[in-house]
Amino acid sequence: MYEAGDRWLMLCLENDDEGWAKLSGTLDNEALAGDERFATEAGRSEHNAELIAALDAALAKQTADEWMERWQALDIPAAPVGNLEELANDPQAWENDYFVETYCEEVQRDVNVRGLPVGLSKTPGSVRTLGPELGQHTEEILTETLGYSWEQVVELKEQGAIL
Repeated sequence: MYEAGDRWLMLCLENDDEGWAKLSGTLDNEALAGDERFATEAGRSEHNAELIAALDAALAKQTADEWMERWQALDIPAAPVGNLEELANDPQAWENDYFVETYCEEVQRDVNVRGLPVGLSKTPGSVRTLGPELGQHTEEILTETLGYSWEQVVELKEQGAIL
């Protein structure tokens, strides 16, 4: 990840000579593009810390959108890094079910929540309810599943061990 002039970018380019030639040609920095330390894959690996510092300095000079426009034209794999609000408003995130709408009994309406972290083709899941509140099922798990007495549960509450 690199910080452009206004936000972070994720750059996922192979460390091969072809990829470096494409990327370095977009940086408006002849000295960096022609730097012998970075001319080969081995050189870029050996001087990785210096390369990262040089890329940091170069990428800070323009906005993420400006870099993305250049890189997309050359099929350089990169993307701006969004915050949660931006992600929640991203149509592609909704299309990929990273966010879904589900009914919330507490507020009596549909609400937007995070979707499932993985999608399985043979056993697809779905969000059917909101997750439990912190401590919502503690008493029933302790008494019904783990065999605690009600007195033990009260004692744990008094000790602050459970909610």
